[in-house]
Amino acid sequence: MLSAMAGSSGSVISIISRLDEYRSSEYDETIFPIVVGAFKPMIGAFMGMFLFAFLNSQLLPVLLPEEPENKWFAVMSLSFLIGFSERFANDLISQAENKVSLNPQENLEK
Repeated sequence: MLSAMAGSSGSVISIISRLDEYRSSEYDETIFPIVVGAFKPMIGAFMGMFLFAFLNSQLLPVLLPEEPENKWFAVMSLSFLIGFSERFANDLISQAENKVSLNPQENLEK
């Protein structure tokens, strides 16, 4: 739940930092900025939960601190980052796809 909140918070900060982009004349007559603003926090929350599950599955060799409180700080920071940056989320998902692909020979070559 905390990782979902951190991911959602990251996406809200991302929206706030990009408000000037949506003030252009390109979006004057559309509802697109409202739709993006409404769904981004939800997507950030889901990505935060995905990150939490992914890190705990140990599919990738990610070193997290052993101490529980430091581990939570690391997971929360990464969840915020994945909510803030769509590019980081896409990279993480593509690495997960490569790791669990149906062709095990591809995984051995990487």
